[in-house]
Parts: sequence; C-alpha cells; structure tokens
Amino acid sequence: TAATAYGCPDIDDADRTFWLEVVEASGNDAFRLALNSLMHAIDGAPGSMDALLAADRADLLPHAPLAAAIAARDDAEAGRLADAILTQAIDVWSSLTDGGSTLDHLTRGA
Repeated sequence: TAATAYGCPDIDDADRTFWLEVVEASGNDAFRLALNSLMHAIDGAPGSMDALLAADRADLLPHAPLAAAIAARDDAEAGRLADAILTQAIDVWSSLTDGGSTLDHLTRGA
C-alpha cells in the first residue's frame, strides 16, 4: 500500500493524509473545498472509488517532487506538479466512468 511505501504503515491512507497536509499548508480555501468534495465522493462510494484510485494511490513518484517544490517555496513548480497529479486522477476517473457524471450525486453540495 501507499502507507507502507511511504514508511508509515500506521496511516491507512497516506495519499489522503499527504493531500490534507498540502491543503492545510496552502491555506487556500478553494483547494480545501475541492479536496472536501473529492473526499466526499470517495467516502460516498468506497467500493468504486477505492478501485478507481488504487493506481493513483500506489504511484508515489509524483509526490516527492511536489513535496520538494513546496518545501523550497517554489510556487510555480508546486502548482505545476499538483495540477499534473490531480489532472491525472481526474482523467482516470473520467475514463472509467461516463465523464465522471455517474458520481455527480456524490459531489453535488459537498
């Protein structure tokens, strides 16, 4: 699992924890709302979402450069990397559903 690969097997979802920390550090309310909506969708359909996100959660390589860019306060690079990682997740979601619309009921109002 991602938690084991990160060296923190006591964390059930290291990917979620990583993004929560990134959002917290950013202080960006829009980013917080977007992540809240995503977590609501994941928690609302764990069977489908866990399968959908398995590859993304296991792909640890993008997280290290993003963390390094954040630590270096390189806003442009951190933004580019975060956008690339999140766009990849959205693309996977869209490719495995009908453009993501089957999960709309889970994200509306989140």
